[in-house]
Amino acid sequence: MGNQCLQGNGNKVMRTLAFLFFLIFTNLYSAEIVIRPQTLTTEVAGSAFFTVEIRMTGSEMLTDLKIHSDNSLQISNPSVSMSTIIVNGNKKNIHMYGYSVYPLSGGNYEITLEAVLSNGKTESALTKSLSVSVKGDSVMLYSRGTDSSGIPLLTAINPVKMAMSVSDRYPYVNEQIVAELSIFSKFKLLKYPDFIYYPSFNGFWAEIADSLFQSSELSTDFGKVYKYSLKWIVFPLQAGPATVSGAGVEITFSSYPLLPKILNIYSDSLVLNVKPLPLEGVPPTFRGSVGKFFVSLRAPENVDSTAEISVIISGTGNIKGIEDIQPPQAEGADLYYASSEIEITSMSPYIEGKKTTKWTLVPTNSTPIIIQPVQFSYFDPSLGSYVTSETPPCTLSASGDLTPIDTCYKRDTIPPGADIRELNIPELPRSVVISSFALSVSIFAFGAAIFFSRRKIFLSKTNRKKKTFKKLLEQARKHSMGGDYEKSFLFLKKSLVSFFSDENLESFREMSDFASKRLKTEYFRNLFSNLEEIDFTGKTPNESIASDIKTIEKLFEKLENIAKTSIDDDSSHGAE
Repeated sequence: MGNQCLQGNGNKVMRTLAFLFFLIFTNLYSAEIVIRPQTLTTEVAGSAFFTVEIRMTGSEMLTDLKIHSDNSLQISNPSVSMSTIIVNGNKKNIHMYGYSVYPLSGGNYEITLEAVLSNGKTESALTKSLSVSVKGDSVMLYSRGTDSSGIPLLTAINPVKMAMSVSDRYPYVNEQIVAELSIFSKFKLLKYPDFIYYPSFNGFWAEIADSLFQSSELSTDFGKVYKYSLKWIVFPLQAGPATVSGAGVEITFSSYPLLPKILNIYSDSLVLNVKPLPLEGVPPTFRGSVGKFFVSLRAPENVDSTAEISVIISGTGNIKGIEDIQPPQAEGADLYYASSEIEITSMSPYIEGKKTTKWTLVPTNSTPIIIQPVQFSYFDPSLGSYVTSETPPCTLSASGDLTPIDTCYKRDTIPPGADIRELNIPELPRSVVISSFALSVSIFAFGAAIFFSRRKIFLSKTNRKKKTFKKLLEQARKHSMGGDYEKSFLFLKKSLVSFFSDENLESFREMSDFASKRLKTEYFRNLFSNLEEIDFTGKTPNESIASDIKTIEKLFEKLENIAKTSIDDDSSHGAE
């Protein structure tokens, strides 16, 4: 009896220990798969989302998760997260996966998930299935077609496409057209494309119009589509075939924020047939501009010592490619090139802007200044013909100290190699002597009048020139003190050009040669050499510019003195 009791108690202890061992073992090495939702319902070309949780309690590790399904179900790459929970000293690891399903045909399907676990020695597998019910008929897997609006057809297997397009496949040479790289997607992009392989424009001059992708929503025959696009404005350079190469991007998109999908897509290349410009009816002033343009002239109504006039070419087309126009013809004034600038006012949908060329106008006398019409010719693609825009004649009033200059006068000369001999002249009658004396006095008075007249004319001309170049030098000094060395140099050159205007010298080398020959010294050559090598990057100090200005003033003074001496000598000889 006692033995039976002991044996019963022993069995009870063994059962208790076995139960405790089972609890400990299952607590250390238990795992399960949980799928939400338990069943999935969607439709063809739609999308559905499900999650998978793998819960493990113990030291086992998840080494792989396999998914098996029918080819009619397109399943995305998963989003993955992992967490660890500790309760009363017991640790639980949870792995969570999220999937998106894109069905291509209707029917009932099953998705099987297999989790592979390992304890370091052996592997085991847990499996669970998910039922999927899809409504609707099957859809085409691939399509290169477009809907009624020209947008590429998007399907469940191809939810994103990229295309390259141009506003005109048959443009003229130098006609601006818009090239657009577009991404069409059934889902929103999660971020800006990670990599962009831009197209190459072979045979074009290109200007980017959008620096970032512009987004919009479109309604199509197959539902709402998101469009992301970049634009370029391109100008064909020559007639014949021209190619816009394909492009590519790497994008991240998703129908759910926590389920990204990375995709590389590419566009096909485009071939354009560029038409040549007509050979008939080309205006003499045509320089290759294509588009729509208008030319205008801006000038002051009254001119004192100097003035600035501007010719503005504005419109739509290749503004940056407009060649510099020739200065307008001005009666009663000299023109000196001042500057040229380009202003782009719009890049959408086409380039619009203006090119402004400026000249410094210096009157030569006090009569009204007449500026002849300025013409600008271009080819208008919409008309298919050449057009010439023209400014009306412009008359300006001249005022200030502007005395007319008469540089034409005659002087008797002795022919070279003339035979000069001593002559014995008999005495003249007294009446003849008196008449000769009176004639001599008259000639002397006439010569003196010529001398003072010419001197007055010279001084008037000199004062006018001095007023002009000193005003320009003052501007150079002002910009130098303000640190704008580039503008200071510009006014220095204007001053030099103004001073040497009678000699038609424009380059520093010509001015240097003229000054050295006239002054019979090489002293001023360093000045012109420094001006040719001037540097505006901050290495040229204000003191250097100021020194150059003083040297130029000294040069002007010496040249003026020589000119004054020369005119005095000429006038003296004329008086004699």
